[in-house]
Amino acid sequence: IITFDNNFIRSSATVNVGTSSGIKENQPVIYLGHMIGVVRTVSENSSKIQFLNDNSSKVAVTIQKDNPSQGVLMSQYGTLLQVDLISKLEPVAPDQAVVTTQTETIPGGLLIGKIKEVSEGDLFHRIVVDSPINFYDLTDVFILKT
Repeated sequence: IITFDNNFIRSSATVNVGTSSGIKENQPVIYLGHMIGVVRTVSENSSKIQFLNDNSSKVAVTIQKDNPSQGVLMSQYGTLLQVDLISKLEPVAPDQAVVTTQTETIPGGLLIGKIKEVSEGDLFHRIVVDSPINFYDLTDVFILKT
């Protein structure tokens, strides 16, 4: 990582690899076995990573359990990772793993974190995800070439 852009709305970094190293947009970014972001823009020798705690980040996720539930991971002002769009009729509980859902550019099963707390909204659960990664202390990351 060569620069950070972190405030209450944006959470991103620039890394010193780009198209000359085979990096493409939308590739997942990994740190210590956890997905932490996605490559958003790429030039020849650098790339911009959008971290999962960016206010506009959205990633399809699955809660691992006997009957997996799919939702969308998003962040609120860079402070919380939350899963939305999981019906309150589906059983979910703390400590269940939250992983990526297979998409065109992101493989399924990449660990994001575990459910920290669950509360019920009108139609959907309010799910807070605990990631062991401190996005502001990163120095090196791994970009998964897909």
